[in-house]
Amino acid sequence: MRRITPLTLVALMLLQTLAMGIGAPVSATDARGGQNDDWKVVRITIGNASSSAEVWTQSNGTTLDYLFEGDKIEIGMEIQRTGGSFSAKTSDAMIQVIHPIGYVMETFSWTSGDLIGGQSASKYFVWTPTAAHSILNTTTNDLSGGLILRAIVDKDSNNDDRNENDILEKIPSMVQQRNLRLSCPPATLLTAAIQLVKVRGKT
Repeated sequence: MRRITPLTLVALMLLQTLAMGIGAPVSATDARGGQNDDWKVVRITIGNASSSAEVWTQSNGTTLDYLFEGDKIEIGMEIQRTGGSFSAKTSDAMIQVIHPIGYVMETFSWTSGDLIGGQSASKYFVWTPTAAHSILNTTTNDLSGGLILRAIVDKDSNNDDRNENDILEKIPSMVQQRNLRLSCPPATLLTAAIQLVKVRGKT
């Protein structure tokens, strides 16, 4: 029986290792385009240059946006693929309008074009607020509560496993008595309104 020398054994082991490396698919060796490959929601926007949200000042000096119920307004979101991958990939995304108790009132869905690492995509929709759930404290003149705009980049569509930045929320406000807006300043109008919808946001 022929004996295998130590040198021959080492050579066979090296060949086997090389064959395993060559045979491994790209998805196994670099499934996500590198350790920095990630999808995230960058921002939510409300309004545009020609039609923007009104601004309400709270008693502590902070500000928030508010809208008139029933009036159309542009809402948008931006997503980004980080990292340095040159392998293009699309992603599904959406903006949900969430009722204060948690159920989804409306959904605006879209799919990005092909993005490589470092590129971003934006999408805009026309939204008509149909409910008012904020409360005006007439003692402090502060707004609280409201509908939630929730922007989501869909991890199941892009195989993203770093999900701490896949969701961003912002909450816009609405005044029911919009017929008064031409004759009353914002403070008078909001004080007179029974219900409002506030926009509380993370920027």
